[in-house]
Amino acid sequence: MRSPRRPRRTALAALTAGVLLVAGCAGGPGSGGNGTPGTAGAKELVLQPAGAPGPDPFTGSTAASPPPAATASPAALTGVTARTVPGSTPGLYGGTRSVASCDIGEQARLLADDRAKARAFARGAGIREKEIPAFLRGLTPVLLRADIRVTGHGYADGAPTAFQSVLQAGTAVLADTHGTPRVRCACGNPLGVPVVMKGSLTYRGEEWAGYDPNRVLVIEPSTRAITHFVLVDVADNTWIERPAGDDGGRDRSPDDPPPFDPGEGIVPSPTASAAEPSVPPLPRPALPVPRRRPPSPWTRWRTPRRTCRGRKRWTRPPPSRRRLRPALPTSSVTRAGSSLPMSSTRGRRSRRCPVRPMPPNPSAAEGGRPDEERRWGGRGPIARRIGQLMAE
Repeated sequence: MRSPRRPRRTALAALTAGVLLVAGCAGGPGSGGNGTPGTAGAKELVLQPAGAPGPDPFTGSTAASPPPAATASPAALTGVTARTVPGSTPGLYGGTRSVASCDIGEQARLLADDRAKARAFARGAGIREKEIPAFLRGLTPVLLRADIRVTGHGYADGAPTAFQSVLQAGTAVLADTHGTPRVRCACGNPLGVPVVMKGSLTYRGEEWAGYDPNRVLVIEPSTRAITHFVLVDVADNTWIERPAGDDGGRDRSPDDPPPFDPGEGIVPSPTASAAEPSVPPLPRPALPVPRRRPPSPWTRWRTPRRTCRGRKRWTRPPPSRRRLRPALPTSSVTRAGSSLPMSSTRGRRSRRCPVRPMPPNPSAAEGGRPDEERRWGGRGPIARRIGQLMAE
């Protein structure tokens, strides 16, 4: 029997497919209207000149007056050869001494006036809406000194739209403490780390003079937090040290400037480094072999033995280490009760235990005890019996 619920399930599946088809044609959250890059822009790279607002801006421009064109041109960076550079690289960003490239207070006010844009901005920046003022105050206004690849976020239909973009050198941005650009000041759009794009790419936007895809850089966040940015003054081509989160009011010359000229670009030119004489690396010193101390002569002789008084003591050092007392003449001095001379028995007893003379052994006829009884002590019948048995 055919289930009555099957037609209902078929109708529900057809309705769901129709809704998804309409949503795909209209553009999902990853795409925006009016040709904004989104899902279809996965293979699309948007070129954004320094002063252009770009697609779907969040706010109006809060950037300061543009810098001189000669300094902002990518052609001035003749030494750029790296593809990926850390965010803490000296000279990666530029600026003007005591002048902020962006108005952070105005940027926060524009977002606070529009709650919908503030929510979308927080989603694009990866923060909460109430954290926007503190987030903006912690950023540093700087200028790009090279064409940089980023992930931009536009505002369309009340939601952020992500797209891959290239920012021209001279663009005013707000950088975080890891050297990553987070906000584009010309449009207020939040920025992020770029994603990998494979296959053929299509470019969209106005191309500027001197643009070279092979010279576009990718900024890698630094592993350590940056406390001071080392910038290049675009007005006189000198070094500036700007504290992180400062708008230029505490700019000063660095105490330890980078070892290359600011005009050489972000990294020194390879031709300049090749002209220097090459210094061969120093040989690595061999690890020292640990030396063992020779064994002390005391270790062989320090063996305990029991003395005549029942206490343990250590033997003397070898003769080479101690003083020997002169030997007594062996002709006249002999040991009491023994026919051996004193010199032959010297050293058998300790000086603390002098040799005591043994009394003469009287015979049994003189009233003394027999040798067997004396040998076994003669202290009882058992000892005497043992002596008799041994004598037999």
